[in-house]
Amino acid sequence: MTYTQVMASSNGPLLFGTGRTATATNNLATTTLTQRPGVAALWDDLQCTSGVTYQLSGTSPNQVLTVEWLNMEWNYASVTAVISYQVKL
Repeated sequence: MTYTQVMASSNGPLLFGTGRTATATNNLATTTLTQRPGVAALWDDLQCTSGVTYQLSGTSPNQVLTVEWLNMEWNYASVTAVISYQVKL
């Protein structure tokens, strides 16, 4: 399946397809909402300091999408960045 849109949240999930919003990341596992294909890399209440960035590398059909959450604070009330991580698809 090919998706032309990916939504990355400061709270860790990547959601695929159209019509995704930040509020749609509250509970990916619920059965009462529309199913959303996604990856919950680190699903917690994080705070962005340096942002979420992405890079598409390689040539088709061997491309890699790298999404990076850089210098994240462990929760929204924190004042110290403690974690950075990447997802490669």
